[in-house]
Amino acid sequence: MSGGDVLGGSFGERPEGAFENSGLESIVLPRSLEWIGRRAFSQTKNLIKVDFEPNSELYSIDRGAFVGSSLEWIRFPASLRMIGMYAFIGTNLKEIHQEKGSNLEMISSLAFRDVESLSSFIIPISVTYVSSFAFYGWGSHQTIYVEGRSELRGVVVVNHNATIVWNWSASTQI
Repeated sequence: MSGGDVLGGSFGERPEGAFENSGLESIVLPRSLEWIGRRAFSQTKNLIKVDFEPNSELYSIDRGAFVGSSLEWIRFPASLRMIGMYAFIGTNLKEIHQEKGSNLEMISSLAFRDVESLSSFIIPISVTYVSSFAFYGWGSHQTIYVEGRSELRGVVVVNHNATIVWNWSASTQI
């Protein structure tokens, strides 16, 4: 990888947990950022919005990157390929904007566990693996849309009563 791990060590020598417990409210991350390190924004109680510069090279959001933050809005660049374990547990996510042409491939275990404020999530057709507990704890007011495919490995399992809509198409309105 040629860019930098702005939030994990190489750019500015930021260690694991780069902005952990900070007063940060919003941030626009640089195009060259390739991954968000472990616990980078953990427990950021004022964080509301995370965005990226155009043509982002973000590849991965690591384990626990936003755990316990107050994050409400994030944009997933088309370049994003992996969402790590526990990435968004305990957040206040209300909206995830996914860029067209998603390259997302993997959603790890408990990535969106108990994210009760998010009403829906679209699993793009590019995803080949979803951990069985990626959406654990989702309730009856929440829906997971799975874009049409036959190659998805893993099983989308939720407890409580979340709805899963298989073979969803972008031409269908949410």
